[in-house]
Amino acid sequence: MTTPKVEIPGAGWSLWFRWLGVHIIGAVVIIVLAPVYSFLVQGFVLTGGYEILRLLSGAQTFEYGVPGALSMLLVLTYGGQVMGIIGSLQWMVLREQRPTLHAKGWIVRSILSGIFGGISLIPMVWLGPISEEIVANAPVLIFTLLVASFLIIGIMQWLALRRQFSHSGWWLLACTASGLIGGAFFIFRLIPIEWAVIIAGALYPIATGIVLVRLLKRVATSSS
Repeated sequence: MTTPKVEIPGAGWSLWFRWLGVHIIGAVVIIVLAPVYSFLVQGFVLTGGYEILRLLSGAQTFEYGVPGALSMLLVLTYGGQVMGIIGSLQWMVLREQRPTLHAKGWIVRSILSGIFGGISLIPMVWLGPISEEIVANAPVLIFTLLVASFLIIGIMQWLALRRQFSHSGWWLLACTASGLIGGAFFIFRLIPIEWAVIIAGALYPIATGIVLVRLLKRVATSSS
């Protein structure tokens, strides 16, 4: 006699599409807020589409003659805001599957991941204003910083997930792989750094969504 499999409601691939959906919403909100943030904090007029991409990549905060200390502060605050938005939207999906995952723990860790990820970009300040020449002359450093930022995101969110899933280490791997793949396109001179960041950011919800579905299916299997 076989034991019936325990199903977790909504833990199929429809969850993956919902996970992608909230990240698309988050990306739209971040893109809309990017020029507003630039205008309010840095005192510049609304930026164009290309400059928005530079802000999302962290480059614009160093490019307009902002003093080094203020540049560091802007990177940290903007990184925290971005991950705060993403983390809040992520929790709206996660709470349906894992009610024991507290909003404060997940969202706060997500905000901290954005702040700590910003810290990984601070060495760029030592290079002076970011330009195409600097990016071209320091590809290994830029690649390392990009991967480090996604690794930090993975570590912070893994600290919350490890109490929910026994194989949560896959989440850390998915986050790191997103940064590695995006950075690889840049370091092999295939695309500029702005697009490398966008690719890494797009891979992040795809990879973590797959991991989330697999972790929930593993829970269902182990409970059967």
